Amino acid sequence: MAKLTDKSPTSISVLMFFFENMDDYNTIMVSQQVIAETINKSRQAVGNAIKILEEENVIGIGKVGQANVYLVNPQVAWQNGYKKRKTMNLKGNILLDQSENKELFERFSEIDTKKTFKRDNLSTRISK
Repeated sequence: MAKLTDKSPTSISVLMFFFENMDDYNTIMVSQQVIAETINKSRQAVGNAIKILEEENVIGIGKVGQANVYLVNPQVAWQNGYKKRKTMNLKGNILLDQSENKELFERFSEIDTKKTFKRDNLSTRISK
């Protein structure tokens, strides 16, 4: 870990971002742009830092379609019990940024929160 600081100070910032936002299974699905905006670095600097973290076996990167799922090496930090097996049960925190998901954020902001929704013959009133 100490050599990471010399190799890439940004990699430490990215790793701290993962620690702060990962779930109990050491996973997080987030875009590099969201990480960059959060730690005030360029997307390219974040990409380079992630590459270093992967090369140093601090993180692994899984794919879900075109998206990356980052897994923090359980020998570096583990949030929950660890058992070696052929599969991992992953539950991830997914961070969405408004700049990348404008349509979704706009649609949700347009919802009339006073509207009554019916579900299974029950009325539920949503209010702010």
